[in-house]
Amino acid sequence: LFSRLSRIPSGRGTKQTRTHQLHDQQSSDEHLRVVRVQPVVLGEGVASRTATEASVQLVWSLMAPLELSGSPKSHDEHDGNGQQQVELSVLRGLLSAEEARAIASLLPTDFDLDRADVELVPKRWIVLERAGKTQTGREALAAATRPVIEGRILPYIRQRLECPGCVICSSIVRRYSLALGERHRDPPHTDGQAFATVVVALNSAGQDYEGGLYVVTDPWRPMTVSLQAGDAVVHRWDLQHGVQVSKGHRLSWILWVQDSAPCVSQAEFHRRPYFRLAAERGNVVAMHILGTGESGRTQEGKRWLRHAAEAGFVKSMGQLGSSLEQNDEEAARAWLLMAAQSGDAGAQSALGMLLLRRG
Repeated sequence: LFSRLSRIPSGRGTKQTRTHQLHDQQSSDEHLRVVRVQPVVLGEGVASRTATEASVQLVWSLMAPLELSGSPKSHDEHDGNGQQQVELSVLRGLLSAEEARAIASLLPTDFDLDRADVELVPKRWIVLERAGKTQTGREALAAATRPVIEGRILPYIRQRLECPGCVICSSIVRRYSLALGERHRDPPHTDGQAFATVVVALNSAGQDYEGGLYVVTDPWRPMTVSLQAGDAVVHRWDLQHGVQVSKGHRLSWILWVQDSAPCVSQAEFHRRPYFRLAAERGNVVAMHILGTGESGRTQEGKRWLRHAAEAGFVKSMGQLGSSLEQNDEEAARAWLLMAAQSGDAGAQSALGMLLLRRG
């Protein structure tokens, strides 16, 4: 179900990279646990379908950064030995292979350009629905997917996540392809606009492409999830995940879910009380969410970002380092260095630019 994502070393590779690969192999079991595997019936009557559900827990240790002059201090609520735990479900056979092929056959050759790309490489998608409204020109795709949403996916999410008010706010199809000169990777991230995300494979890993969706416990422990056409992954807002496709092209149908109607903007969504409650209970992803974006521009948001960085959340270390560049370059360098050494690609890039500017 899961396999270690092979890291691609820069240049000839380094001893550090090889050491981390060995560490991955030795520690993968302690960071991933399959809680249960069971059949689940999705839908009712003749339209129902039985899938296999694997419930998975991912755990990673929070290592508080060492104190450096003028920079990181230990936060009282974290002793450096804490753990962060997230959950996801893998559904084998949410769709039949025939159903997945039928949806894929309706996709146009030319996908739309998602201008949210950050790597200056074309990022392709097709938007089927926004807030339950079919987008112009996507009527056939929406008609093919809506019965699956209403009959299988929404009932499962509402029961599994204990969210009776959950609604689908976006329905899209993404394509990742190195061969087509399009975006073929997505660095680790969380889906900040969603309470939950459903990713449905429309083609198969190992046959149509190599690589695919991966989940992480920290930047050095990415694990690919091997999905065949019709399989799905369901996760909440706190799962770090990304994509890496090295060959072929990957097609995935993605649903972003919010916990109640109407669908709202990301900034408004982050004002939901459970983000603050989770942060106060030590959830570093919630701290990071409150410390970035629109809320991150407030003094309270800046405090949350620092708390997450001091707790050992690598992504927050890099973000905090970047935010300090104008006012405290030495502290910025220290935070970026720690995040870069922990494998965060964004921090590695930011640190390189900072050092180049210093000459």
